Amino acid sequence: MSSSNSETNNMVSLNLIVAIDSKNGIGKDNDIPWHIPNDLKYFKKITTTTSKPFKKNIVIMGRKTWDSIPDKYKPLPDRHNFILTRNEELLNKNKTETETKTKTETETITEYYKSLSKAIKTAFRLKRDNIYIDKIFIIGGQTLYEKIMEIPHIIRDKDTPASNSEEEKYEKSKQQIIKDLYPLKTINEAPENELYKMRKYISDITIYLTEIYKNFKCDTFLPKIDYNLYKLIGASDFYTQQSQSQSSFHYRFKTFRWYNNIFNKDVPQSPTKSISDNIRNVIVNKEEQQYLDIVKKVIETGIRKEDRTGTGTLSLFGVQMKFNLRNKILPLLTTKRVFWKGIVEELLWFLRGDTNNINLQKRGVHIWDGNSSREFLDKLGFTDRKVGDCGPIYGFQFRHCGAKYKTAYDDYTNEGIDQLSNVIDLIKNNPTSRRIIINLWNPQVLDEIVLPSCHCFYQFYVNTNTKELSCSMYQRSGDLGLGVPFNIASASLMTNILANICDLSPGELTHTIGDAHVYLNHVEPLKEQLKRTPLTFPMLKMPEQQLTLQDLNETKLSIKDFKLVGYKSYPTIKMKMAV
Repeated sequence: MSSSNSETNNMVSLNLIVAIDSKNGIGKDNDIPWHIPNDLKYFKKITTTTSKPFKKNIVIMGRKTWDSIPDKYKPLPDRHNFILTRNEELLNKNKTETETKTKTETETITEYYKSLSKAIKTAFRLKRDNIYIDKIFIIGGQTLYEKIMEIPHIIRDKDTPASNSEEEKYEKSKQQIIKDLYPLKTINEAPENELYKMRKYISDITIYLTEIYKNFKCDTFLPKIDYNLYKLIGASDFYTQQSQSQSSFHYRFKTFRWYNNIFNKDVPQSPTKSISDNIRNVIVNKEEQQYLDIVKKVIETGIRKEDRTGTGTLSLFGVQMKFNLRNKILPLLTTKRVFWKGIVEELLWFLRGDTNNINLQKRGVHIWDGNSSREFLDKLGFTDRKVGDCGPIYGFQFRHCGAKYKTAYDDYTNEGIDQLSNVIDLIKNNPTSRRIIINLWNPQVLDEIVLPSCHCFYQFYVNTNTKELSCSMYQRSGDLGLGVPFNIASASLMTNILANICDLSPGELTHTIGDAHVYLNHVEPLKEQLKRTPLTFPMLKMPEQQLTLQDLNETKLSIKDFKLVGYKSYPTIKMKMAV
């Protein structure tokens, strides 16, 4: 056997399992502030499942975690319990390592250790030398989680050369990490620490996470997961916890993994793929990945085109994506933070038939400011229009198509064709119709509007068997960096709203784009986004009462009525809008 393969075989996986609330809280007064029977079953299943029936897992915990376990469950059955403590009386109960190894072959054991590094080192040796040991878990509390989760940062800082951006990103946290994790003064002394020394023997760290989408009073917390290091490799559906003593809430199970590709020798899984490649290629959210694949293809193969803004684009023609809207899932991109409030308020603004950007600004949304400023209106020749008057754009075509447009301040009641009302009537009363269409492309008004409709054609389809409403949207022009993430979520939200009004469930969204383009000044920001692995889409929580068309006509509905459950994302990526 080669030395590299021998070293790889000596490497060991570490596993963390933890439940967190919406602010990363994990406990209060040395207790768990929630009661979720399904999560307890999940914990037991994960920590007791082994690759062979005769094997047992090791669970490592701090003394406070051990004390929080009811006596009747101590030690945790069918698992070897390793407890960290400074109590000399308990430490003296430990057997010799030879005795420990022998005992694990026939029964579960409870051992006490003074430090995390000592517990892990013993667990590593038992795993290496003992066929009866399977996986190693860290099950609490906060300090142990912090130490293990920051190992990738320490390894990356010390053992890899950093680019300028990486250097800036990690330099700020480096000294604090060392101060928190190790009783040392400088990074140069870190290799003398036992836990740090073992970095070469950690092949990967897996986090089994229960995300609870509710705030509880907590005094201990899990560090925020760095999605650039820990990749999402598994996720469950949403679950609902009903309770008589507290309001119901949602939760789901997720699995993240960091792979030590600095010290881990790549063992080929195929002639062309390594372990690290395989982990990187695990994509849980394939629907968001299709968007990223389109962005990548446009950047790599798109043709150079000039455009009305003078910015220049890379462009391809005719792309399509599909998104599943069932079970209240809302496809809001996660590889960057997306402005959900802007999406909701803009759509409600459209559906009310409003064309005055001043009203949108009052809701705290400024995405139309550039297209309705005095300078922009004058450039288009609309010198007599007030600032904010966008002309007969989306909202006017939704509710008053064909009417003569005057200003954004005029009353157009009963003027033109109300396409939104017609579609609702067809969905309710003629669901098999193939004419359930909203057409926002009106050639007669192209010289009256600040921006011709980009997402311009919607067709709705009712599955009369499943009582689902689906939408197919055609978009003539798609700004992949800024516009398309908005358009995906907006069309999905509109489908949810119409389904609610018509007493149906949302089905799916088919999104077709004609000219799919990347502005040249968005190329580098999008390349950064392409490095990110998609997380899971959130769930949409709408008003409990059934909506009506009148609700859309009024101004009462707002962002407060359309909440996201479980939206997690990477940080915002700034891109300048081309106008």
